[in-house]
Amino acid sequence: MAGSRGLPDVDLVTARPRVVPSDALDERTRRAMRGLLDDAFAGEFSDDDWAHALGGSHVIVEAHGAIVAHGSVVPRIVATTLIISVGTFFVRGPCCIDD
Repeated sequence: MAGSRGLPDVDLVTARPRVVPSDALDERTRRAMRGLLDDAFAGEFSDDDWAHALGGSHVIVEAHGAIVAHGSVVPRIVATTLIISVGTFFVRGPCCIDD
């Protein structure tokens, strides 16, 4: 039975979650993931958004041979400036978050 957007209904018996690194995704899976995200974001999922979703690990849930859910975790190094304000005293310095 089909749910929204023609995707199959999902239950715990038919759903098959798996974890796959980006570099191990085949072209069919990449196209299916991108199509799911394009549908989920009503055409507002850009090529830049897609590029930011790659490079890490993906949790893909399949039911009846179709990808019905996707999430990705992509490691990033974010550099910022730490600003601490105490009264009128400011401390500024570089800060790097590496996790």
